[in-house]
Amino acid sequence: MLDDEDDPLHEKAERLCEIAEAWEAESAADWRGINCEGESYMMRQPRTRWCPPIRAPVSDGEADRQRQQEQLQVQRSLATSDHGAKLLTALNSSDPEEICLVKGREALQGAHQTMKPGDAAAIVEAMARWEHDEGVVLWGCRTLAAIAEKNNPHVVDAVSGRLEHRNSLVRASALRALEYVATKGDKHAIDAVSERLEHNDGEVRFAAVRGLKKVAPMGDDYALSQISLRLKHRDGKARAAAVEALASMSWKGDRQAFQKVADRLKDKEVNVRKVAARKLGEVAEKGDPQAIRYVGKLLENRDREVRLSAVMSLPAVAEVNDRIAVEAVTQRLGSAQPGVRRAAMRGLLKVADMGNEQAMDLCARHLENSRDPDIRQDAVRTMRQVGTPGSDKLLCPVGRSWANLRIK
Repeated sequence: MLDDEDDPLHEKAERLCEIAEAWEAESAADWRGINCEGESYMMRQPRTRWCPPIRAPVSDGEADRQRQQEQLQVQRSLATSDHGAKLLTALNSSDPEEICLVKGREALQGAHQTMKPGDAAAIVEAMARWEHDEGVVLWGCRTLAAIAEKNNPHVVDAVSGRLEHRNSLVRASALRALEYVATKGDKHAIDAVSERLEHNDGEVRFAAVRGLKKVAPMGDDYALSQISLRLKHRDGKARAAAVEALASMSWKGDRQAFQKVADRLKDKEVNVRKVAARKLGEVAEKGDPQAIRYVGKLLENRDREVRLSAVMSLPAVAEVNDRIAVEAVTQRLGSAQPGVRRAAMRGLLKVADMGNEQAMDLCARHLENSRDPDIRQDAVRTMRQVGTPGSDKLLCPVGRSWANLRIK
């Protein structure tokens, strides 16, 4: 065992202290010295007495408490500042526009902590003046949601207008603010949001569809009437957005909504027909025979997109193993069009469990009665997917028709 005086680490520490004292005495910023190994090096230290930094380890609990104290200090500083006065100063300042913008942005950051409803007009003016600045618009929407009185038409217009903003974060902020600046059912808010269903940008139309849920209750007559006006809009994109909005705002099983969506299946644009086929399941009552047959008939549509959308709607209109649904879908396996048969195969997997005897009997009928080899091939493929492996319902029809099959 070495004594403390013979310990190399002890000698090294004393050497470092001597170096620090010499540097402090010379009051030099740079000092060339020799380390304990005899090598020359350059030190640069501030003009204070140097000592080795010693930091005690900080536990997770202490770190959390430090962060909470820092956040509390920030909140206290915000609570003691008059953000409304700062914003008015920025708006009325004669400084260059760039400087006014910076001041206005700083005034709006955290302004929801201290601003009052009377400051809403200044925020609306700032959002209109500095529309190009995303920070101003984001903080403006957040502050209006926190302080503005509900159903103020100027505030509603300012927030709903940001649904058209190019930035997705701004649109999302405006969507969240809508439910705070307007009560559900306010006609002015419904009108302002419904107008965005006609916008050229698809993202804006999508935001409008979601925004209607914020400002109107489910099944609201006035909101549905405003949406219905857009179902016959000259722009196909607006009609498609109206179909989506109608389905999202209508109760499931609403016969009028179902008929309005079904009427759009005759639209001249395929995108509108595709959306209508996909949304039929949302407005139709599950298990309704009329709706099931209607969707089943869509499997024969000439457009592939409509057929695929109809397949996706089947689980929403029919229960699994529903006899009407199984019959309506399996009937299309006898179509001469390959696309229709493929849609029927996919649709049958959605409405029939494996081993469904009704589906197996109907597939076997196509297999044994059809003279078209392609139809027989598709019938066998469907039976292999729906039938229970090794069952008589699967093996017997295939065995009887083996000579007429072209198994690949």
